[in-house]
Amino acid sequence: MNPCAKYQKKNINLKNFKKDYLLEREVFIGDSIILTGKSDHFWTYISLASVDDLDQVMDLLRPQDTRLMVQDSCVLNYLKEKRAIEWIMSCQKLIYNGPKLSMMYPVYDLKETDADYIQAMNDYGDFTDVSYIKSRIKKGIGLGIKEQDQLIAWVLTHDDGAIGFIKVLPEYRNKGYAKLLTHEVIARQQLENTLSFVHIEKDNMKSIALAEKVGFESFGQVHWIKLKDI
Repeated sequence: MNPCAKYQKKNINLKNFKKDYLLEREVFIGDSIILTGKSDHFWTYISLASVDDLDQVMDLLRPQDTRLMVQDSCVLNYLKEKRAIEWIMSCQKLIYNGPKLSMMYPVYDLKETDADYIQAMNDYGDFTDVSYIKSRIKKGIGLGIKEQDQLIAWVLTHDDGAIGFIKVLPEYRNKGYAKLLTHEVIARQQLENTLSFVHIEKDNMKSIALAEKVGFESFGQVHWIKLKDI
């Protein structure tokens, strides 16, 4: 059985990335995986099925593999010990385990022409660009809410399928728009038989608690790492 199917919850990120982007390589060490492909940058995903595979998988890490996504603490600790790190972004991974949902609201399907505006308003604009947002609108799910023809709230799925980019303009908050948009994305992903999940910065306990109320359950942590060039 393919490891992405065998370890579906852990490897849903890899499965979704493979679906939307051309891989440069994919190597299996038993059920452990290392794969590299390009979305906004070349990203290398590492997933261990056994800690016994750690050394063999790490031997496959090349000098050009400087942007990584890992979920295993032993991989993170190995990199901290062996490599110089430019930055780490760590998030809690939460997978939806609530009831079946159906599409209920007349939301707006985002267009690629919305990308400039979304990037300009993005709280994490240093980690994204307009071309990436256009790619996600084209390849993933992108939904919004408009008032008087102005985009006032939106959500997209990232290159690994995670629900993200959730933004509600300040003057329109506390009206349930973020929950509404999340509901609609989950409903569409369920139609595609795809797991719904989010990544929330691990110290953002308020957002994690809100996600859990919606029906998400914690499933470990995810770390994005930028290594310094060798």
